[in-house]
Amino acid sequence: MYSIRRHGPPAPPTAALVVCGVLAAVAGADDHGEGSLTPSPPDPTVADRAEATYDIVFTGTWTTTATPGGLPATAHFSPLIGAVHNDSVVFLESGEMASAGVESMAELGRTGTLRQEINAAGTDAQSVLAGLGNLGPEETETLAATVLSTEHPRVTLVTMIAPSPDWFVGVSGLSLLDAAGDWRPSATLSLYPWDAGSENGTEFSLNNPPTNPQGVIASIRGEGKFSDERMAALSLSLKSVTTGNGGPEVATPIDPQSLAVGDRPTIPLAAAFHDPAGRTLAFSAVSLEPEVAAVSVTGDSLRLSTAAPGKTTILVTASEPEGAAATFPFAVDVAGAHRVWLFPPASDAPRREGFVRVVNRSSVAGTVSIRA
Repeated sequence: MYSIRRHGPPAPPTAALVVCGVLAAVAGADDHGEGSLTPSPPDPTVADRAEATYDIVFTGTWTTTATPGGLPATAHFSPLIGAVHNDSVVFLESGEMASAGVESMAELGRTGTLRQEINAAGTDAQSVLAGLGNLGPEETETLAATVLSTEHPRVTLVTMIAPSPDWFVGVSGLSLLDAAGDWRPSATLSLYPWDAGSENGTEFSLNNPPTNPQGVIASIRGEGKFSDERMAALSLSLKSVTTGNGGPEVATPIDPQSLAVGDRPTIPLAAAFHDPAGRTLAFSAVSLEPEVAAVSVTGDSLRLSTAAPGKTTILVTASEPEGAAATFPFAVDVAGAHRVWLFPPASDAPRREGFVRVVNRSSVAGTVSIRA
């Protein structure tokens, strides 16, 4: 089960701080891996069954940077199509011939045949992933609340670069379980163009002669129409993890935290989780980057202790007495302190004056702390 949201090109960031005339833009890291059509290594054996909920966001980045010769007048991405599945099935792979479903997707943007292939995988495929329709070159679509499980921890997702002979972008068999059997908090991948090996052609056009004999799926990054720049990006963000049966549920997600070095906020946890059976819950938490922000839990209160500028993810777990548990991640962004060269006290003899000017250009209220 998942829901879909879509919107146009992202607006430029507007939040900024002005401190003593120095402009410091608020921006995040842009750390991308590369989307692959080589499936992940075999998944580890996990003792306790769990379900993980992710938001999957596809963002088109198709500009003249990616195709320097320009975009066709009707440039778009076809409807997203893919699956949540296990490592016993592979729907497409680099160096292998495209199936009829992948060929139909890559040549015409159609999804029906590939959907049939996914359904034919039986219990190896947990669900079909499908978008609402065509996407503009820089449009975004979110497959929200996509459920994976320890039995089906993989995502395959593809879309045609349209119009084209048989070009597409996507990922195949991406596992969201790491080697230790833990759910990955997030993954962000750059998507580059592939050729399905089924139709000839070098232009952005449809209905070209078939490749005879049929070739194999191959990367065309940096070839023909394409530069070395990505065509799209895919991000997967963990929203919650539930283990056992009939255990706790995430009730009210904890908002991302924007803090400064030295902040020590306390966050109540009781409202964040709900147990349908009314059982008493025990809470625990871990920081993935403790050198940025450490975390401790006392009762149903979580305390953050920020130590250095940077970003981290806090994983909060609620457990009930029989062992079932739910885990929810939230992001913490720690900014460094802005230094003021002169900020004299009221008793300063030369009667010098200093000032700090803070401008909040975002729509979200914030807090300013001044420490001597």
